[in-house]
Amino acid sequence: MIADFRIAVTTISLLSVTFGVCRGQDPEPTSPGDSESRLSASLGLNDFHLKDEYLAPEIIRGNIFASRLSLDFSSAVDVHAIDATFSHGSPASHYQERQITQNIGSLSYSYLHALDTWEIAGLPLKFLLGGGVSSFVANTDYNAYDTPTSSKSYDQAWYWSHALDLHAEADVRLAERSTMTVRLTTPLVRLVSRPENGHYLSSANQKVYENFFRAFSRGKPEFAWENLVLMGEVRYSHRWSDRFGIHGSYIFGYAATDRPLEMAMYSNQVLVGADWYF
Repeated sequence: MIADFRIAVTTISLLSVTFGVCRGQDPEPTSPGDSESRLSASLGLNDFHLKDEYLAPEIIRGNIFASRLSLDFSSAVDVHAIDATFSHGSPASHYQERQITQNIGSLSYSYLHALDTWEIAGLPLKFLLGGGVSSFVANTDYNAYDTPTSSKSYDQAWYWSHALDLHAEADVRLAERSTMTVRLTTPLVRLVSRPENGHYLSSANQKVYENFFRAFSRGKPEFAWENLVLMGEVRYSHRWSDRFGIHGSYIFGYAATDRPLEMAMYSNQVLVGADWYF
């Protein structure tokens, strides 16, 4: 644990130095007139897949409801953003009859700084690098039925992480009022809460079954090189006027862990929504 803590401190220190260097390489000075704020809301579908050996050997998958609310403050060289997401639905299993309820949520803050601006085919291309913090949770309620015996069993599994993230972004201005943004995010270090072996026989699991939020602070450290966690987003924004615009996003997410047994989940989200600039 002490070694892990030292690694985390070293990682954070290296990030701080990197951002400090980036700040010394501003592509151009900013002015108050360059600053802008945007509130975005969007709805869509999440094509969700889960393979969690703690619950069952089969793959759980299906299209579920997805939503997102974002607030960002940007200038010519800096972007601060707060994002909240929520997905809910009933993915299916083709193994046997199942009743499954899936809830997924996240809350994050990110800061990005512009490193450089290029031109490709006459279009300005801005590169940004930054970091942030996030909390992500995916909870699965799993009801299984055995038709021959008319018996029913219930189980629950969760993946809850609090992370220090690294972000890389490229912005392409396609026209005066249209922008394409590509962002990649990966956590450098995270605290991951998962069920313990034993299911209902575990007193720690029982406490979470009684009150799910007790899992919030039960995390163990995982680093980027231990289990892959990655998110990518492609977003197209079009500004109708000085105050309002629309956008569409495709978001890909993947997370894996090996505690208490192997688990992997990935999702493909398609969202559309509106923007308000102020």
